[in-house]
Amino acid sequence: MRSHIKKSVAILMILLTFSISLHTYAAEPVDNNDYSHEVVPGHEKTSRWSYTDSVHVAMGIDPEGYVDVYCDVNGYHNLTDKIISYVYLQKRVGDHWENLGCTVDIVYDWQSFMEDYYDEPVDWGYDYRTHNRIYVYAGDEYEFIEVDSIHHHYHDPAGIPDCSLNEGTTP
Repeated sequence: MRSHIKKSVAILMILLTFSISLHTYAAEPVDNNDYSHEVVPGHEKTSRWSYTDSVHVAMGIDPEGYVDVYCDVNGYHNLTDKIISYVYLQKRVGDHWENLGCTVDIVYDWQSFMEDYYDEPVDWGYDYRTHNRIYVYAGDEYEFIEVDSIHHHYHDPAGIPDCSLNEGTTP
């Protein structure tokens, strides 16, 4: 009888442990460019995007000048059915941005994660970014989103501190 009670108490403790366990999640980063709170008096509130929940873009340059680019797009489950992402690697030359290459990603789903690496290193002394042109579909309808990554300045790998030698010049 005692072993039956011990087993029952052990099973009850296990069930209670699983039923009151807490789930923790990392906090989502704050989108300081979210304007969805804006409301025009007399009009109902609409979302910023109809078929897109979030877009995250980034790039990195390693010490040898090789670039990796990222474009993460999340639509809405059961609504978004295709995402086309054009990711242009750009170099600032003078007062304009020049395309160095383009990666295209087409996904027939409600979310897309694209990562690509460029085979040739970039020139030191310049600013670089990605310019992203994204089409998010729900059936035959789509919305167009255009977003740039943050700018990265690539310094001379040999440690020459004066990158101004390349500023404003055309290669």
